[in-house]
Amino acid sequence: MEAQEFKDIRSAIGLTQSQLSHQIDMTVVMISYYENGKHPIPKTIASMMKLLGMQHEINKFFEEIE
Repeated sequence: MEAQEFKDIRSAIGLTQSQLSHQIDMTVVMISYYENGKHPIPKTIASMMKLLGMQHEINKFFEEIE
């Protein structure tokens, strides 16, 4: 996962860096490093972000059809 994709997913699900850091038990500094490409994003974190993004899209879909 690239830094921009990480940031795009976080933004799409409507979380600040601080909110995401609390959700995944990580420091805001590390979130910032990932988003700015200063540190490689581990595969487990990338997978978790992709799942959060998919969950958000599924929730939006069901909200639209209600």
